[in-house]
Amino acid sequence: MAQNYPKISIITPNFNGEAYLEETIQSILNQNYPNLEFIIMDGGSTDSSIEIIKRYESDISLWKSEKDNGQADAINKGIRLSSGEWIAFLNSDDVYTLETFVRLNEAISQYPASKWFVGKTEIFGNSGEVFRTRELEFNEQSVVQDWVTYAATSPQPSTFLHRSVIDKVGLFNTDFHYSFDCEYWMRIHQHDIKPQSVPHVLARFRYHETSKTATSRIPFLNEHRKMLDQIQNDLTPSERKSIKMKLNSLESESIISRALDSEYPFGELIRAYKLSSDIIKSRMFWGALRRIF
Repeated sequence: MAQNYPKISIITPNFNGEAYLEETIQSILNQNYPNLEFIIMDGGSTDSSIEIIKRYESDISLWKSEKDNGQADAINKGIRLSSGEWIAFLNSDDVYTLETFVRLNEAISQYPASKWFVGKTEIFGNSGEVFRTRELEFNEQSVVQDWVTYAATSPQPSTFLHRSVIDKVGLFNTDFHYSFDCEYWMRIHQHDIKPQSVPHVLARFRYHETSKTATSRIPFLNEHRKMLDQIQNDLTPSERKSIKMKLNSLESESIISRALDSEYPFGELIRAYKLSSDIIKSRMFWGALRRIF
């Protein structure tokens, strides 16, 4: 039966993820997919993660627990050990929906030439509430630099890549710890490989107070500036200036959103203004100013 289904390799990086790891594991195994390779790369957890993994050991293709150089490094280790035709990674606080692999196979049949599929991803909280749904943002007019400015996005939990893409593009950049996935999508685009949208929710991204996304947007933006450095020789001076202004504007918004939690909120507003003077025209700026005074 497995021969009738393409082999899918799912890699789950984990480090001290006991709070949600079991739910992640169950969401993968409950797919009941007949040709699944499930790999867990644990970064040397000191919580109960290993005990959780061992409970499902008979259904996990391979797992290791050893120190790594961050999330991208853990995923790369898993990719090197994998053998599937299709590859994806699911973090240990996210989950797949019930028919994710069914929907993926439908898309593969419908678009046999496509090597990069992206479904919808629900952003949800610990109480189960859905904040919003993200989907592929990409069209025929999209250019490589759009990945730097967030004009193009590919929600990571619902992204699936054919092995030929990884063979061509290489592994994730371990110098990136926040935006390594987006930097990878940019490199795929540079190889003239385009994503294909899947019109179904394939995954759910958990937003919680300890997740990278919840802590601060600024580390992500810093890495997007590194992405700009990688492609700057292919851009005009005007394009580089425009991208820098966009990133400054996004950082300015991030500073304002957290200004009221700062010991010196007014100083944070000044810092935001110096970074992007146009922020003074925004309702966000004046709303924060009113709350300070």
